[in-house]
Amino acid sequence: ELYEPGSTFKLIPAMLLLEDYHVRPDSVVDCGVGYITVYDKTIHDAIGHGKLTFRDVLVKSSNVGMIKLTAGVRREDLYNKIREFGFLEKTGVELPGEAVGSLPELPDWSGLTMPNVVIGQGISVNMLQLACVYGAVANGGSLMKPLLVKELKFPEGDVERTLSSRVRRVMRTETAALMRQILNDVVERGTGRRAQIKGMSIAGKTGTAQMVNLERGGYYNDRFLASFLGFFPVESPRYLILISMVNPHGPNGEHTGGAVCAPVFKRIAERILGLKPELWTLNSSGSDASSPSRRIIVPDLERKTYAEANEVLNSIGLKVVRHGSGTVCDQVPAPGTTAMKGDVVHVTLSPENRSLNAMVIMPVLTGLSLRDAVKKAMDSGLMVKISGTGRVVRQTPVSGARIMVGETCSLKAVG
Repeated sequence: ELYEPGSTFKLIPAMLLLEDYHVRPDSVVDCGVGYITVYDKTIHDAIGHGKLTFRDVLVKSSNVGMIKLTAGVRREDLYNKIREFGFLEKTGVELPGEAVGSLPELPDWSGLTMPNVVIGQGISVNMLQLACVYGAVANGGSLMKPLLVKELKFPEGDVERTLSSRVRRVMRTETAALMRQILNDVVERGTGRRAQIKGMSIAGKTGTAQMVNLERGGYYNDRFLASFLGFFPVESPRYLILISMVNPHGPNGEHTGGAVCAPVFKRIAERILGLKPELWTLNSSGSDASSPSRRIIVPDLERKTYAEANEVLNSIGLKVVRHGSGTVCDQVPAPGTTAMKGDVVHVTLSPENRSLNAMVIMPVLTGLSLRDAVKKAMDSGLMVKISGTGRVVRQTPVSGARIMVGETCSLKAVG
């Protein structure tokens, strides 16, 4: 089922600003007294924030700040980023009836579309799509296909097969790490404070969107969709929870995601921690953080063969799932992150000993279906930025050009 996500969607324009527009976490924007008028519409913050850094625009969930930060963003870039994160396609979950996200095509965008979309209004997504994107932040940058069956086992407990769930890398590892810090700040000192659990590091984002008035058009002024999406522990995430409420009425008339959804997240997370006490050992903020019994630092597997990676990981109690053939050019979780014994590391392999610092020849992708082109590019160790649907009609760089493994190629497709 689709819904307008509100401020939980601010993650997407934030990623675009960090990776494509080189905005820094300490970049400052003046949010004024708490409102901005775009064409004939006035958009408000809960309070006036004055000057905020990029980081605090997210921490305080400032609509004004995000609109001002994205004022110079090309609408094509935002549209393509939304598509890249998978909001305009099904996640592929093995359940019937999944709805595809809804966003007007670029020729139909008005002057208000961009300001609305960057604060999570005027776009509809399903909750699983949004959860997958936050999962990419949690795991170091890879969009994963949600699965109902992670692995098949015999009654004796032997694993028969582990199913692949990686879709594509959608952000750099360092960008994901920075965003985890910012989302942790949201819970520690921002709009998500009611999700705090003493001694446990939590990352999250609040959202409060006005409900669409289907009868008269526009939005209700007194009906809201509230949400909170978070994961924990921040250092080595294991659980991600999304809470959403339709037109909630909390104590004293509270209706925001931070006020009504974050406390529900907290109760569920506390229940999980009660059932899974080993999670405290993965958390640097917890009292048991010094316990080394199950904590493992994920090693760097770059340029190793599958056999070598498997041997390294098995020797320290981790499992491995491979994607492709050749030598390792990427991995999830990222090197240096914390894992727990028995966890799985996904490794992407490319032929010809392609490391992330190696050069490869750009393959011929024009004429292929978008799915086949993405697979062929990723088999070459490249990240992919897509525009459109159908068959690829243009690629950048052109085929035959030299490009570094790990860099991004752009594909334009037409149905």
